[in-house]
Amino acid sequence: MTKERNIFLFGAGSVIDWGAPKTICEGNKLTHLADRNSGQIRNRICCLTHLIRETGFLCKSGERVSNKIFGILRNNGFSEKEINFETIINVIEELIVYYSDFDNETKSSLIACFVEPSEVMKDILNFEVEGGIAKHGYKLIIPNFPNVDSCSYKNEIPEQFFLQQLIANLLDGIIGHISKYSYYTSGNPTVIENEINKSLNDGFYNWIKKTSGEDGIIRMYTLTYDRLFKIILENRGLKVFEGFECGASTNPGDTIFPDVKKILSDFDSTVYYNLHGSAYWDVNARNSYQLPASEIYLRGVPNFSSNLSEQPTRQMDRGKTIMITNIITGYQKTSKTAVTPFKQMSSAFDTDCIFADRLFIVGYGFGDEHINESIKTALIYNPKIKITIIDPSFIENKIDEKLGIGLFSNSQLNLTPKKVSDNLYSYLEGRVEVYTHYFKDIFRIN
Repeated sequence: MTKERNIFLFGAGSVIDWGAPKTICEGNKLTHLADRNSGQIRNRICCLTHLIRETGFLCKSGERVSNKIFGILRNNGFSEKEINFETIINVIEELIVYYSDFDNETKSSLIACFVEPSEVMKDILNFEVEGGIAKHGYKLIIPNFPNVDSCSYKNEIPEQFFLQQLIANLLDGIIGHISKYSYYTSGNPTVIENEINKSLNDGFYNWIKKTSGEDGIIRMYTLTYDRLFKIILENRGLKVFEGFECGASTNPGDTIFPDVKKILSDFDSTVYYNLHGSAYWDVNARNSYQLPASEIYLRGVPNFSSNLSEQPTRQMDRGKTIMITNIITGYQKTSKTAVTPFKQMSSAFDTDCIFADRLFIVGYGFGDEHINESIKTALIYNPKIKITIIDPSFIENKIDEKLGIGLFSNSQLNLTPKKVSDNLYSYLEGRVEVYTHYFKDIFRIN
C-alpha cells in the first residue's frame, strides 16, 4: 500500500506564536512585550523592519544607512507597507552588484559603466581606508562604529567591501532575534522547552502526527531561519533529518556538513529543510585547501557573519557579485539558492510538491516566486494534490486575489471561492482550502 505523502511549508507567520518577530508592524515602533521566559515587561523590537532601520552603520549625516534607504524609497512613491526589511537589504545587495568587480582586469561592474554615484551615495559610503595590510589589501575603518575591524582579502573596491560589511551587520541583528525564541542546546533547552511553550509544542506535535496519519510520510520545509519544529518533534520521539545528520542539540564546536546525497535520494524520511538557510548554519569563505570556495555547515548555535574574517562572495551570474550567507533574505534568493545545500533542498521541495498527496502551507504570504513556482507546477502536473492554507490574514490581505492571478491562473476549474464556514474557504472546487485561523488555534480544532 502506498503511503500518503504530506508536505508542509512554513512561512514567517508559522512561528509568531513562539515569540518570533513579525516582518512588519504597525508604525514600525517599539512595543512593550512580555519576555516569554522571565515574564518581565521590557522594550523589545516587535518587527524585523524596525530592527533593520535602527541598526547598522551611520551615514556621514548621522542617520542610519538602512533608515535613509527606507526614507528614499518612501519619498519615491513606495508606501511604508511595501518597504519591509527585505526591501532595504535588497537595495544594499544591488549596490554591491553596482560596486563589485566585473573581473580582475576591468575592475568595474557592468552597471557602473553607465551610472555615476549620486550625492546620496556619497553620504551613505561613510568609511576610511587604512593602507595595505600585509599582502591582503586594506583595512576598513567605519567612523562611529568601533566594532568593525575587517581587512579586505580579495580585490573588492572599498565601496563594495563597506556594503558587504553592512549586510553582515544587519543580518547579525536578524540572527540575534531568531535565537531569542529558538536557541537550543543540551545545556540550555528552556528557550524552547518551557511551561509557556508546552501546550504549543505538544499541540504542534499532535497536529503533525494526526494530520499525517499513522503511516504517512512527513516532509517539512521552512522559510524561517530556525530549527524550532525539528527540535520540538525530536524531543517527542520523532526522528527528523534536516539535511545534516544530528539530533535536537549539538555541541558548539561541532562542524556538521550537509548530507547532499541523502537530500537528493531519500524521499521517505521525515525531514525539516531550511529553504532560506538558518541562523544555526555557518559559512566558510575558503575550503580546507584555503581556496576561495565557500562551504556551509551546521554548528547548532547562532553564527554571526560579522565574526567572519572574510565575507564569502560569488558570481552566480557573470558580473553580479552576491554574498554567500547562512540566511537568505532580500530579492536575490533565486541566485543564492543555487549554492549547496540550498540548491539540493530546493530541488527536494520541487520534487515533493509534484508527488504530494497533501500540501499544508502555514503563515506564508506567497511573496517568493521561486517557491510559488513549485506550488503552481504541482497544481498543474499533480492532479491528486490537495492544498490546505492556514493564514488568519488571507482574506484581509487579499491573498486570494493574488493567487487567482498567479498560482491558480492555469487551472480550468472555477476560481470563485466558496465560504464553507466563518473561518474556512474553498477554492478550485475543493482542491484548495483556506483556514483563516491562527496556527495555535488549528491545534485545538484538529
